[in-house]
Amino acid sequence: MNFSQKYARSVMAAAAAAVLVSGGCGRSDGTAEYEAGVKAFEGGNFNEARDKFSKSLEYGPENASAAIMLSRTLVASGDLKAASAAAEKAMELAPGDADAVMTAAQTAFYARNYALARKLFGELASKPGYTPQIRSAALASLAVVDIACISGRDMEYFRESARTGLLLAIRSDPRNAAARYHLALLYRDSYGYAESALDQFELYARLDRKDAARVERTRTKTIPELRETIAKNPQRSAERRDSLLSAKELRNAETARAKGDFKAARKAYERARRADALNFQAVMGLAETSYRASSTKAGATEAFRLCREAWGLRPTSKEALVKAGEYALKAGNAAGAVEAYSRALAAAPNDAATAAALANAFIKNGKRRAAEPVARYARELARAKTGVR
Repeated sequence: MNFSQKYARSVMAAAAAAVLVSGGCGRSDGTAEYEAGVKAFEGGNFNEARDKFSKSLEYGPENASAAIMLSRTLVASGDLKAASAAAEKAMELAPGDADAVMTAAQTAFYARNYALARKLFGELASKPGYTPQIRSAALASLAVVDIACISGRDMEYFRESARTGLLLAIRSDPRNAAARYHLALLYRDSYGYAESALDQFELYARLDRKDAARVERTRTKTIPELRETIAKNPQRSAERRDSLLSAKELRNAETARAKGDFKAARKAYERARRADALNFQAVMGLAETSYRASSTKAGATEAFRLCREAWGLRPTSKEALVKAGEYALKAGNAAGAVEAYSRALAAAPNDAATAAALANAFIKNGKRRAAEPVARYARELARAKTGVR
């Protein structure tokens, strides 16, 4: 995170005025020590930085920026107890200041005091008066706390809370590179959504202007590895393809379906699929007519299976994923509905209906706690769409 230097600037301005009045005589007010501390911190000399910031606070006890930087320095050097005390001092000196609160929240996170970290990040995310960028940074930080808690019985709750928090962070500030990066990690490592992860990693690499080493690693290692994984998907290759015959049978299927003859349409879709296993529309049409031809639970089960085949061809197809969720629920397969709607939300993150459908699927699957953050996100999207707050 970046920290504002407004308190440092005010101290420096006061010091300059004092020099003009007094001719430069008198005891230091801590400005020179602060500047030396910043230089040492940026150079990675944390022992010297700690001493300089401590001196700066001794000479200028109202300098909140010195307390903030002292806390950051102590975190970097591993003294979390002292870092927490310095962060508390910063909040006392600058009540409600975003930099002071963010520093205290980050220090609490590093000290694994997740309850305090949540409280402080939550204040920045929810209280009025902070900029969209600050709110976005706080929401992303709350998500990182959730990610740290993804394990055990509440794993799905924390995973969904992290995802929706990152999505809200991106809505608040689409240029938040850290939110993009952590969402990419979450999709790759926890959900296994390679395509959605790739999209976020590519956006991150274009947005981050500060961490050159991470950007370079993302561009030269992470992104190529994901592309290779996606390219190895066996479902997107076929030894024999007769595209012309498949297109002909697809037209026959559409004609039969328009006439309401779903059994004939199903047979034509099946022929189109056999001619070209990569014909997405043939597979989707076969799924629909498999259900419409019988409208039974067995038909819904078959339709869900075929929709899974279709999303294998187009993993980010909202059409295939939402239909899969609908058929899964008709088949009484709540777990399948969760899988489908979860992927659909990754493909269409700003769709309130998809988020609400995922929350409902979690509930039907007996996972009400996991449904909570998704339902909150769905309500937030609905409010934003209507303009109601």
